[in-house]
Amino acid sequence: MAFFAQEKLQALMPREAEMRLRILKIMAAGTLLPAALALAHPAPAQSFEELDLLSDASVDEEAGIIFARSQAARGEWLEAIGTLERVLAVHPKSNEAKRLQGMYLCTVDDRLGGAVILAQLKKKKFAKGVLEEARATCKEPDPVVDAGEGAGNES
Repeated sequence: MAFFAQEKLQALMPREAEMRLRILKIMAAGTLLPAALALAHPAPAQSFEELDLLSDASVDEEAGIIFARSQAARGEWLEAIGTLERVLAVHPKSNEAKRLQGMYLCTVDDRLGGAVILAQLKKKKFAKGVLEEARATCKEPDPVVDAGEGAGNES
């Protein structure tokens, strides 16, 4: 099943590469505004086949997590969170999907939402230090410490 999902993910990659190439051609032609807008908003799936591939990728737990990680690696945080929500709709007990979703929520500055999700997870379900690292991404900076550091540097 994971191999089948991986094939579907790989089928999406050429389409994405094609879209990014189109954007680069627009930029090279000197029309920067449309290219900037296209880069600011990821291109949506263009066909029912592509929508099916996206849907199928998030139905398979492992493939959905891999896809969400690749989206996050490209800075597509909201898309990654959406992918993980679809994974969790089918696999509500997926600890890894929950951990990533919590971390990604914290990354987009929804610290409370991320902290709530991460607080529900148990340490014993993860390798040593993994959950603690995820929870650390949600810690808000201490304003007293930050102010103290800034005051010390100004003198």
